[in-house]
Amino acid sequence: MAKTLKGGLLLSAGLGLGQGLSFLRNLVVANFLAPDDFGIAMSFAITVFLLESLSDMAWDRMLVQAPDGDDDELMACAHFLTFLRGVISATVVFLIAGPLSKYYSCPEALWAYRTLALVPIIRSFVHLERKRDHRHMEFKKDVATEITSQIVGAFVGSIAALLTQHWSCMLTAILAQSMAWALMSRFVANVEYRWVVSKEMTLRFFRFGWPLIINGFLIFSVTRGDMMVIGGEVNMSALGVYAVASLLVFAPGGIITRVVSTLYLPRLSACQDDAVSRLHEFSLCRYGALVTALPFVTFYGLGSSAVVELLYPEKYNAAGSIIPWLAIAGGIRILRSAYSTAALSCGATTLPMHANILRASLLLVLLFAARAGWTLVQLASLAAIGESLALLGIAGMLANRFEGAFKNVFFPFFLVVAFGYGLQELTRATLSESSPLWRVVLALASSTCVLVVVVIARQEVQDSVLKFLGRKQGA
Repeated sequence: MAKTLKGGLLLSAGLGLGQGLSFLRNLVVANFLAPDDFGIAMSFAITVFLLESLSDMAWDRMLVQAPDGDDDELMACAHFLTFLRGVISATVVFLIAGPLSKYYSCPEALWAYRTLALVPIIRSFVHLERKRDHRHMEFKKDVATEITSQIVGAFVGSIAALLTQHWSCMLTAILAQSMAWALMSRFVANVEYRWVVSKEMTLRFFRFGWPLIINGFLIFSVTRGDMMVIGGEVNMSALGVYAVASLLVFAPGGIITRVVSTLYLPRLSACQDDAVSRLHEFSLCRYGALVTALPFVTFYGLGSSAVVELLYPEKYNAAGSIIPWLAIAGGIRILRSAYSTAALSCGATTLPMHANILRASLLLVLLFAARAGWTLVQLASLAAIGESLALLGIAGMLANRFEGAFKNVFFPFFLVVAFGYGLQELTRATLSESSPLWRVVLALASSTCVLVVVVIARQEVQDSVLKFLGRKQGA
């Protein structure tokens, strides 16, 4: 447990710094661009994420989960397949550039959408050793790669925004970050980068990852589908405002879900044959998700509009009213990450896919709602409903694999919803006229108190923290 906590702190710090740099890039770009131009800039990031999601077969996670994941031959085969994935993705990006520019009603950006085809080619040369090291709870190489690439992307994007004040600055940043990401993964690797073509290994990778092709589309629908619909069905200015709210919420929320998955996937995978240990680890995983979800919704419930007012120009203030609903959705998604991790640990890769189908079903409702003229706040509330369906769905599907999976989901679910909704109503009724800085300080203090209370509520977590701190002091 102490090693898990140590790895979690390193991974959290690394991902937090990386996402912080990405947020800084987007913040600078948004401050130099009008909402409609920022919407065009964000459409580039949405397009890259779409292709990444549609082609992600989780081959790096197979290197963590497979009993022979340390085999260099297996990793070399994954390198070859990753390159093929990049070539196919680049071709698709180039072909859909025209339809995308028409959907977003911005034909002037056609050349930029076509240039994005370079991104999957660059990223296809990544070295996977840093991901394989997760088997042994080693995250230094992965953290170094992520931070370096984000530093480059933030620096290049900020300078480009300052000099051009044009939406093309985001394209420049994405290309620079991708190049740095691929190069740094090679630099930190100890094993030579090479390809192996093996029919047997290729079939293994595809058997493991094929359900995740569909799941990749569903992940895009869950995480970026709403922005794509708003950009195409409303307008790019609305996308710019909605993107500000979404990035403020789901950037840190994404860090939390990745940390939960990265920390507990090796632990749950290691005890597949021990039912008692597996239930124990699953319990810790669920609790870890709750420990982070409650402070998350507490902060955004109290400080959402204040954060927007402090960081962005007045033209983005409408994002403050969108954030509380997205924060509830984000908190529920954090809870769901524990169940998705448990499913992956026992090879049930179709279960996260089924849960994401439930979540993505709300995207069709969002499409019709956007065409019917719903406000951005109303559209954001659909995200919380969709995440609720997905959480309850995957908990029910895991009930026959993990005892108590379904019945134990309701209490944390209602806690997250009650905290998120109750605090946003409290803020609207009593704190709306307070200074933004005061509201942010209150939100930080309140979320910290909630974190402390939830942590000490479970003796095992408290003992692990004290044990870890004792070792650090002894060293």
